[in-house]
Amino acid sequence: MRHFKKALEKIRPSITSDMIKYYKEWGERIKLVQSKKILTPFYT
Repeated sequence: MRHFKKALEKIRPSITSDMIKYYKEWGERIKLVQSKKILTPFYT
């Protein structure tokens, strides 16, 4: 476990905070689109 913790001190995250924000926003958009599909009747 000691070696693992030491290795974690040397590496950096592979994604940026901007990337996380981007994918969270996309997730919210997808939820909105899916909810609209469910609420829209097929006979309109």
